[in-house]
Amino acid sequence: MKKLIISLLIISLIIMAGCSAKEDQPAVEEPSQPVEQEPAPEAVEDQPETETESEPAPETDGPAVAMEDSQTVKFYSNLFDSDQYTIIQRMHMVVGDFESDSISIVARDGDQYVTKTEYTSGDQTSGIRIILRDGKSYSIDDQNKTYWVSEASEEVDYEVMTGDTVESLRLQEFITGQSEVDGVMYDTETYVDQGIIMTYYFKNGDMKFFENGTEDSMVRVYIDRATTDIDPELFIIPDDYEESQGVG
Repeated sequence: MKKLIISLLIISLIIMAGCSAKEDQPAVEEPSQPVEQEPAPEAVEDQPETETESEPAPETDGPAVAMEDSQTVKFYSNLFDSDQYTIIQRMHMVVGDFESDSISIVARDGDQYVTKTEYTSGDQTSGIRIILRDGKSYSIDDQNKTYWVSEASEEVDYEVMTGDTVESLRLQEFITGQSEVDGVMYDTETYVDQGIIMTYYFKNGDMKFFENGTEDSMVRVYIDRATTDIDPELFIIPDDYEESQGVG
């Protein structure tokens, strides 16, 4: 299901339809709350942040896993079923000759959502913080203390998107296996759809990263932290910020 893959990548890339980021934003700050899921020490020590081309392809012909036993389904169900959560991710994307990296925070507090992302491509860096609430999208330039407001698109309704993602994952036939990446052995769950291989890597029951690829593109997303805690300041637009007309 390409829609499922696109939904996962939208969540991971933190791409908001109709919004564009300004350049020269500050680096993304992580929430001050303690988090529950940390990368395994050996995984952090041994894995490079962007080097992926020399790694072996995951096995796709192992035993299938029942939906109720899938670590992937459990991870997303437990996270997205909560009224509060924070997930911090690092992504490396290759499309043809183009490469980019990003670090992102996605958080939910009841019926409001926030994303905070810094993108790097070559020597160019840009960033954006976006709050979705009350049918509005607030795009925030924290460096220049400005923000602009627009109508939130139905296409980026996170509650619908995350719910559809979990339900779509429940329909997949995951193949279990193991794969060694940079000297670390991971448990894997993989499915193939229309030529696209989607693989999730686990260590000690925690999802560490996932990736997909075709002949022309590759995306790897590291799950640095996932927790049901939030940083309330992520959802605040300070009183001294000025409203502008935005960009684009």
